[in-house]
Amino acid sequence: MDLLKYLKSKIPVSPSHEAKERSNDEYFRFRKTFRIGFPQKVTSIFCDEETNFVGIGTKFGMVKILGSGGIDFVNEIPNQLAIIQLFYVKRSHRVVAVCEDQSFHLFEVNFRDGCRYLDYIKVCSSTGRLKQISCCCLCIRKNDDECILIGTESGNVYSLNVLSTFEIADCVIYQEMVLPKIPDDYKLNPGAVEALSVHPHYSDLVLIGYNRGLIALWDFGQTMILRTFVASHQVQWLCWHDEDRSRFVSSHSDGSYSFWKVDFDQGRSSLPDSRSPFGPFPCKAITKILWRHSCRHGDDYLFFAGGMPRAACSDRNALSVQLNTHQVVFDFTSRVVDFCLFDEPVLDKEEEGRGEPKLLLVLCEEELVGIDLTVDGWPCLRVPYFNAFHASPVTTCCHVSDLVRDCYDEVCQYGLRQSLTTFALSDTPWPGYESSSVAMAKFPDNELTNNPCLLITGHEDGTVKIWNVSWMDSPLLFVLNTACLYDSYQDPSDYSDDENVWPPFRKVGLYDPFSDDARFAVHRVCMDRNTGTVMVGGAAGQVTVWNLESEDKKHINIDCIDVNLVDATEHFEWKGHASLKVRTNGMQFLAGYQPSVVIQCYPPASITACAASYAWSLITFGTAHGFAVFDCASMRIIYKRCTLTPSEITPALTVSEGTISRYKSFKKSLRESFRRKRKPRSSRTSDSCQSSKAKQLDNAEASTNSQRPYQHHHHQLSRQAAVERAIEARSENKQQLNSLVRCATFASVNLVSGVVSASPTLWIGTNGGMIFAYLLKLPPNFEEEVSCVLAKEIRLRHAAPVLALYFTDYSASSSSHGRLKLQQNPSITEMQKLIVCSEEQIKSFSLPSLKSLRQKYRLTALEGSRILKTQLVTLTSKSNNSQRQSFVIVLTNQGTVNAFDSGTLKMALSVKCMDSNSISAILSTVLTEDGEGFYMLSSSEWQRFCIKWENRFCCSNANNGISPIGGAACEQLSPDREGSLNSCPEDSGDSARIQQQQHEAEAAAEEEEEELLQTASPLDVTADSIHDCMPCEW
Repeated sequence: MDLLKYLKSKIPVSPSHEAKERSNDEYFRFRKTFRIGFPQKVTSIFCDEETNFVGIGTKFGMVKILGSGGIDFVNEIPNQLAIIQLFYVKRSHRVVAVCEDQSFHLFEVNFRDGCRYLDYIKVCSSTGRLKQISCCCLCIRKNDDECILIGTESGNVYSLNVLSTFEIADCVIYQEMVLPKIPDDYKLNPGAVEALSVHPHYSDLVLIGYNRGLIALWDFGQTMILRTFVASHQVQWLCWHDEDRSRFVSSHSDGSYSFWKVDFDQGRSSLPDSRSPFGPFPCKAITKILWRHSCRHGDDYLFFAGGMPRAACSDRNALSVQLNTHQVVFDFTSRVVDFCLFDEPVLDKEEEGRGEPKLLLVLCEEELVGIDLTVDGWPCLRVPYFNAFHASPVTTCCHVSDLVRDCYDEVCQYGLRQSLTTFALSDTPWPGYESSSVAMAKFPDNELTNNPCLLITGHEDGTVKIWNVSWMDSPLLFVLNTACLYDSYQDPSDYSDDENVWPPFRKVGLYDPFSDDARFAVHRVCMDRNTGTVMVGGAAGQVTVWNLESEDKKHINIDCIDVNLVDATEHFEWKGHASLKVRTNGMQFLAGYQPSVVIQCYPPASITACAASYAWSLITFGTAHGFAVFDCASMRIIYKRCTLTPSEITPALTVSEGTISRYKSFKKSLRESFRRKRKPRSSRTSDSCQSSKAKQLDNAEASTNSQRPYQHHHHQLSRQAAVERAIEARSENKQQLNSLVRCATFASVNLVSGVVSASPTLWIGTNGGMIFAYLLKLPPNFEEEVSCVLAKEIRLRHAAPVLALYFTDYSASSSSHGRLKLQQNPSITEMQKLIVCSEEQIKSFSLPSLKSLRQKYRLTALEGSRILKTQLVTLTSKSNNSQRQSFVIVLTNQGTVNAFDSGTLKMALSVKCMDSNSISAILSTVLTEDGEGFYMLSSSEWQRFCIKWENRFCCSNANNGISPIGGAACEQLSPDREGSLNSCPEDSGDSARIQQQQHEAEAAAEEEEEELLQTASPLDVTADSIHDCMPCEW
């Protein structure tokens, strides 16, 4: 024991860690910044052409406003009340939200601390006064009196003052004031107010539409009813013509609309011109209609939602656009919630009316669609924000930091051409939109000005989408379709709508949650930041490599390379799905991403890990049965290995069957369960200890059926520290896929003892706690074959799944993706080490000997949580920009983000990031290399958070006085959202006691390890075993 303590004391420790006494706020400051994607459960939308604002309200009470220059305002209504309708008041920059509990909530854009914020101001409750609200309308008078007209179920119309008091005004239009003006042939109670419309030129004139077909024209100046109109069906919506001041249109519940003309001089009204666009059969109601004049075409636009024939098209989510004789019915894949028009701004402020309609914004239940009205044919527009990440369900994702600028420009260029040709989108820019490149150019000190960051998502339908997340917006750059390589793929263009069919439907939108074949799903994806090459792994063992090409290619025939991972295994039988067949007919690809390699694994199980080193022209991929290494230069497999153990060969395991054992006796399992139930709790521990001693004497059963606890003796359990939990050793018969490959990485490190220079290596980690280290021999020319030789093996103590492998030195300097650039210095070479992140702990090994070091942290033993996500980051000091430190960031199954110093593996940060019950959010988390992260709030929206002290998104824009991000992008930090450093359940005054307990636990664990090493039998597998497989010629 003394000798072991002496040897451990001689392990070199960096002086920088011994002298480091500064506080952790030099590097960390946790905060949730902003959200990207499409909000969940949307209910309303508004847009403004002057500020280029687009605002959306949700069922959970969230108000989100996006605009040009990176503007992102987010705020929420207390108690998360559902929003029914949103109104934007231009003059005062206020937003009014109407909620389902009959209350009105006021938001205002304010300027403070150099940034613009969307502040929650006031609430006005109408309970008991207005009864049930049926409709609302914004009214802006010429005397700058801003109000909201409120129609109720009782037939009265109230007014809410928005400018000053934000209270219900005394001005009320009672239904009794309308009854004297009702025609003699109309002897019905008008019913509830269903629609309100303010005249665009005379704000004192308001149209009031009632439930039973009555329409009244009210004049606020004379406080009287001027005209009444009687329709044959219930009124759904009213809209004035923006040029002809005496005409308006009404939509009705029978799927018809009527044009009306008001003759102010003669004091009478003409008969309506009623039309049923899809009659004469019964049709659904037209819920909203807009009537606008186009100076460009010299005719009128008509936009309306609904009106479809009930028998044939009742399931269609349609919105129709008419211009003279031209009509198109846009068919969406999700329900149309609302729509609005983006007009060209009026240059002459004295000119009344609206500008030319140029963009139709359609808010659907699952996406936002923009239709360009300035181009013939009305194509869709590229939406820069509110993107539908869930157009096909997201199955995997990765983040790429600091992409080379040339590659980024190529991806943008090819993506723009793809949108024009493949997706037939318009090239018209979004109104007032500034791209990420233009926005970042205004801030030359921003660290992402030259090298953008990308978020790459893999989807269930086999597509891989590349998003730019360098700035506030998240535009889609490129769509890579891997499913088109296989025979079972069906091109959506083959099912285009027939223009001769009535109604003239046209499919629009990207949301399509259905997949033709579940095997198309993408399970792993990675990108090389220097070349932009993308590697994709699928659900049926397919692996494809895509390169950027500058020329179009036609009639390409791609050969598939088959890899049998179990060919040397006997008695193996695959019972899963069949593999995909590559298309034999010629395929064509536009300039951009084109396939260069297609590999098919057998068994066709899901790809669980992949890595690439394009500098070495090597890729590797793993499944639940093994892994293989492929040489992209010679186009051949240079190495493959089956990781199945004899106990896992029969029966054949698939990912979906991994928790089921077909050969385990059900009767025996029940008998053992009832016996454990009858035993008292105290006797279970002693019996398990005694049974573990007896089973050690049985050679065959000890390796497969032993259920030993981590400590073998009862007195060792009593010596364990109070803050450390006892963890049972994982045994091979527990139904988990120990052969599954969890991680793979290429690295240039020193793995050969006595050799100063670094060697190319490949590292593989499995679900059973095994780590394989391979030496790669790269020939100087491509004529010779690359050799891959197993050098060393590591088996972790508890056989916990290996999540990630990182390589650093003792001064905590590192490079991303596990690639370490080494200097030719023997002293530095001896300081290299390997950091292994498993589900239970973080541990370090010295290189090249792979001896276990003292630096480790047992997260499961100390805190009872498991590690799910890890990332090695390098952060800059707050006081000294030239000082950088690397940390290992982990996310646990409790939703906690922890940071560990990569040199000492001591915890430097612990903060609650998300709720432990949000399983989808935890599993979808992506940790980036620059100290940020993403997780999915819903299937369509990402929440972004940051743990470093820097906030690159908080900067003021002096040009327009509105913060492009700042407080607008970042939600206001409250004490419960601001993460405190080293935040633990205990009080801050007990930090010394906690640290002392941790030191005692570590010391006790080290003593236990030493005793176990001295007393362990050959059958014990409680210590990390390292096997040197280095061949003699190396």
